[in-house]
Amino acid sequence: MTTLLKLRNIATRLIIGSSLFACASIAMATPIAYEIIQDTNTSIGSQRLRASITIIAPTAQDKASRAAVVKQAVNDKTEKDKITVVSISLIPAKSLLGSGALLAQAEYYADGCGPAGAPCNGIKWDVRASDIKITDKAIQIWSQSIKSANELAKKGIFEDEKITADVVKKLRIKPSEVDVPYIELEPVTIP
Repeated sequence: MTTLLKLRNIATRLIIGSSLFACASIAMATPIAYEIIQDTNTSIGSQRLRASITIIAPTAQDKASRAAVVKQAVNDKTEKDKITVVSISLIPAKSLLGSGALLAQAEYYADGCGPAGAPCNGIKWDVRASDIKITDKAIQIWSQSIKSANELAKKGIFEDEKITADVVKKLRIKPSEVDVPYIELEPVTIP
């Protein structure tokens, strides 16, 4: 009987120890690598220090990891520069800067006072992210669509069909392949 009790105690310790290790592993998740491609001080005329940042993080491939990386980038920025308000955008690639291609977005208010600074409701985070999967080919097509639209706009040409034809010609793809994805961001709760 004592051998059975000893085995039960050992098994209980292993289960508890494994559970604690698993919880600790989740709590200490590996930070996701990101690159800042734009960091703008938007504090002009404000008593609060503000920043607008755009990042890329190729390994953030789902809503949870994208929300985590924007939170991490905000925390890094506020820790380094003591910023009060941070707006951050995660985009799929550098070539899509300014195109509205957002995979995640966060607004952070260290003082809990929102974008205007009043009223203070204590809400510090507004995070939104998407689970969309965007392939390298889709990024290439999207980037070329932007370039083609800008080039043709300089010539006074704004028709979608002509932009598509230019993308098809330059990338040597079928017209049916020219598709810019619609990305919908969903709210993510930040602890």
